[in-house]
Amino acid sequence: MTRRENHVRITLSAPVIALCLLLAATLLPCTAATAPQSPQGTALDRRTDEAARAYFTDLKLTTHEGKVVRFYSDILKDRVVLIHFFYTNCKTVATLQTKVLSDLQPLLGDRLGKDIFLVSISVDPARDTLEHTRAYARAFAPRPGWTFLTGSKVNLDWVNYKLGNYKENPEEHETFFLLGNLRTGHWIKDKPEASARTLAEHLIQLADEKQVKR
Repeated sequence: MTRRENHVRITLSAPVIALCLLLAATLLPCTAATAPQSPQGTALDRRTDEAARAYFTDLKLTTHEGKVVRFYSDILKDRVVLIHFFYTNCKTVATLQTKVLSDLQPLLGDRLGKDIFLVSISVDPARDTLEHTRAYARAFAPRPGWTFLTGSKVNLDWVNYKLGNYKENPEEHETFFLLGNLRTGHWIKDKPEASARTLAEHLIQLADEKQVKR
């Protein structure tokens, strides 16, 4: 991979993402079989999907547009995603990163909302009500394909925990970008200072990957 110093590429099944986040400096190879698609392969795909849903959770969250969604089924499943963490009261890193995502949108062109999706998740559910989240999102002009998520404290805390970013104090949250292809199981952890162009390149690389048939 080019610009290796800017990101860590990880290959994983969903249930071990937490371990891989802890080992972010290590490349974990994919060992999926290459046999033709078969009924057994279909069953394996189903089990993999069920494991991913169980790991990431399918808890209810609310988008900045007021729509109630299931985190795995509606936001992650079968998609290439960039996950970013924010809280509306932040005046420094989170806001600067959100501006980077705003600049990222035109670089993705019509792939945004088609095969690449941006997901901004609140780490401060007590403060980030739907009203506050909607106003915060509006300032960055999100296009279709970029979703800001808020919700109940218990649900958001659990989702953030699963993504390796739960902190009791929102100001202490991690500021990495998490990019993943849910179909191939490839994940990239980009540094907080990653540019819009770097993120676009990595997302397009992920989206262009082909799933290995079982």
